[in-house]
Amino acid sequence: MKIPTHKLLTVLSAAIILIFLSIIPSYGAWTGIETDFEGTLTRDPYIAKDTEPAVVWGLSGRYMLQESAGDFLFELHILARLNGSSTPPGTSSTAASSPFRVLDLESTHYNGDRTTLASELDRMSITFEGVSARVTAGRQAVTWGEAFFFNIEDLFGAFPATETNRLHKTGIDAVAVTFSTGPFSELAIVGVPRGDNPGSLGIRYMFPTGKGNLSLVGGKFAQDISAGIGFAGDFSGKIGRA
Repeated sequence: MKIPTHKLLTVLSAAIILIFLSIIPSYGAWTGIETDFEGTLTRDPYIAKDTEPAVVWGLSGRYMLQESAGDFLFELHILARLNGSSTPPGTSSTAASSPFRVLDLESTHYNGDRTTLASELDRMSITFEGVSARVTAGRQAVTWGEAFFFNIEDLFGAFPATETNRLHKTGIDAVAVTFSTGPFSELAIVGVPRGDNPGSLGIRYMFPTGKGNLSLVGGKFAQDISAGIGFAGDFSGKIGRA
């Protein structure tokens, strides 16, 4: 009997985390709880003008845990969402369809005409922090580049243009390795294996130049090949990004 790759990776990840939690001291733990509520008033352009506009709302809760032991750091975020709309259908509550996810860590508990209730592990990663390198494996947030709203360098699960709540980025299932190559410079490599589906591999090199930092980004992201250059620095006393 052949076990699906994503199921095997999920079981392996859970086993590693249980072993990690059983051997580390409890005094290094940090925990937090966060709740958010958001709502929008929208009107479907394809329905009659005399109909009532739709009210779309969402309530979410996030439990966060960080545990450290020497050079290792474990991070876990449990996210629960209740989404709804005044008109059917209800809205999706998880990011399970992301091209950067392979672990089966999402669950829909209720999916009605106007509401959905779901939960997921949005973070589940282990990090090793060395002298000149950092390795993170598991579900994590990977953010490249800097921007106030649209980040052209952020190629791994970037925020949608319509997303207003940007406190927590959606986690992806990846192995990320970052090497320190000098003062204020680093080389980052991120790989997202997806079994039989197209995976992703990205490389970013950032180094100081002039009054700012220059970034070179490239790689294969799902089925697309992308490359780019970014710059963040001081423009006549103002911070600029391009």
